[in-house]
Amino acid sequence: MKKLTLIILLVASTAVCRAQNTTAADQQAMAMLKNFYTAYMTEVAVGNSHNFVKKLTTIQKKYCTPALVEQIPALIERTDCDPFLKAQDSNVENIKSLSFKKDARAVNLFIVSYTDIYRHNKTTIKLTVVKQKDNFKIASVF
Repeated sequence: MKKLTLIILLVASTAVCRAQNTTAADQQAMAMLKNFYTAYMTEVAVGNSHNFVKKLTTIQKKYCTPALVEQIPALIERTDCDPFLKAQDSNVENIKSLSFKKDARAVNLFIVSYTDIYRHNKTTIKLTVVKQKDNFKIASVF
């Protein structure tokens, strides 16, 4: 009986340790996404036209891979909306409803969602996040 209990505890602790390793990386990626979306949505909501594009580009370069930054103008043209917001504008109040989740079915896939305070509809954005050197970066958005 004691051996069985010991084996169960050993297997359970091994599973928890593995889950914590994955969770730590996922938490770091989600923290990066939260920082990105907070900065990005704030700039879209309150940015003035003088440095607006430059500030958005600076935020994108900080949090996205160079390949994605290069693709953003084409994504905007193709969809007629901001690919990170799936909208043409934002409101600072929308930041309060942001949620971040790791998609367990796909490697490096994260789901960001928020509720628009005016239309009361939930917007969902899927992002691929990769680790480059010591930082996590957004590699694709869809």
